[in-house]
Amino acid sequence: MAKTYRELFQQVEHDYGITTDAMFHVDLNKTMTDEEYENRLKFYSAAPEIFDDVFKGKFDEDDSDDDL
Repeated sequence: MAKTYRELFQQVEHDYGITTDAMFHVDLNKTMTDEEYENRLKFYSAAPEIFDDVFKGKFDEDDSDDDL
């Protein structure tokens, strides 16, 4: 059964707590195949780990430059 972009973004927010402005750039009623849906879901599932690696330690309170 085909899924919509609306369903994708709802699932991504539910499963991973990710909200994205991508939903403002697509027709939320546009459908995709199950394979496309799963591939996009897999992409969003990897995003938190990618951001953790890229920004690790960048925003920790210990890194404050209040002394400057």
